[in-house]
Amino acid sequence: MTEEPIPLPDGETISRDEGFQSWLAMNDYLIECEFLVYDVEGMPENPYSEQGLRVAEADFLRRFASAEDMLTPENREMFGKFIRFVGEVFVHALGFGWTNKPTAFDDGKPYLGIEHPAVGQIDVPRSVTAAVYRRSADEWGFVFRNMKEDIEAADR
Repeated sequence: MTEEPIPLPDGETISRDEGFQSWLAMNDYLIECEFLVYDVEGMPENPYSEQGLRVAEADFLRRFASAEDMLTPENREMFGKFIRFVGEVFVHALGFGWTNKPTAFDDGKPYLGIEHPAVGQIDVPRSVTAAVYRRSADEWGFVFRNMKEDIEAADR
C-alpha cells in the first residue's frame, strides 16, 4: 500500500510518519499546559485516570451537542485536544503506546491509535467521537475499565 502524503496549509506535504512524530511532539504541551490548565476544570489530582476521563467526558458532552459541532472549524482544535487527552490517559495509566499504523486495514491515510501488546489497538478519534453519539457520560470510562480488565487477565 502506498502511503498518501499529508498536505500542509502552505501546499507542501510530509509523510505520514513525519506528520505523526510532529503531532506526538505537541502532546505534552497541549495537554499539560493548555487542556489541564485552561480547558477542562475539576480534574482529579491524577488526571490520567478513569476519574479524569469522566471529568473530561462530561466537559466534552457540554461542549458538543453533535458530531457536527465537534468538527466545525472553531471547534476542531478543542476536539483534537480531547483526542490527545483520552489517548494519553491510556498511555499513562495502562501502558498503551501511540501508533500511526493500523493493524487491520492500512489504506495509507493518516491514522491515530493507541496499542497494547495484550489487547491490540484502539482508534482514538473514533472512541472519542462515540461519546457524542451515545451520550452516556461513561463511554471513555467503560472502554478504560474493559481494557484494564483485559490487560490484567492477560498478565495472569
